[in-house]
Amino acid sequence: MIQQYTEIIKKCKYIQKKCKYISDGYCSLSYLIKDKNLSHSQKIKLGHGLEHFLNDLIKKNTKYKCINKKKFLKPNQIDGLYENIKLKKIIYTEYKSNIILDSQKRKATINHCNDIYNKISKLYTNYSVYGYVVNFRFLYIKDMPNITSLLKCKNQDNIKIIGINEFLKIFKFPVFKNYSEYSDFLNYLCEQNFIKN
Repeated sequence: MIQQYTEIIKKCKYIQKKCKYISDGYCSLSYLIKDKNLSHSQKIKLGHGLEHFLNDLIKKNTKYKCINKKKFLKPNQIDGLYENIKLKKIIYTEYKSNIILDSQKRKATINHCNDIYNKISKLYTNYSVYGYVVNFRFLYIKDMPNITSLLKCKNQDNIKIIGINEFLKIFKFPVFKNYSEYSDFLNYLCEQNFIKN
């Protein structure tokens, strides 16, 4: 019976064409964690921890300040929004821990980012506005697999898709030398995030 079912699955055009599942393991931030058995909520917490780390890093070590996100939409719809008054520059970011998941909703992701970018540009007409989708999993965009349809939109419209090191360079922060160093950092973040009470 099972063999009959598997043969039908193999021949089903819908399943073979529309429902191909690409393992998100390699493209997920959690791939770099030594304990691969993170629960779904722990994976989310890891991404949020990295997001909060970056927000604190930027606020405490640059001339950028956080803009009140309530002006634009619901505050939780924008991951990072920073203003440098002296440079008349605004940086808007969306942080992504798993580029594959967001590839599956590529159009909605890009539309969301462009909508917010346009709202920011209208409110800050005398500023240069930069929009980024920051992929937490990869150090550089060149490292991301081409299977991700979100990458087909890179540098389209006003939003650029970049890796974590490319984002750090925008603020002139030190970058990770390699994936081993980045993995060590993420594992430390995990320990602090999950083990501390």
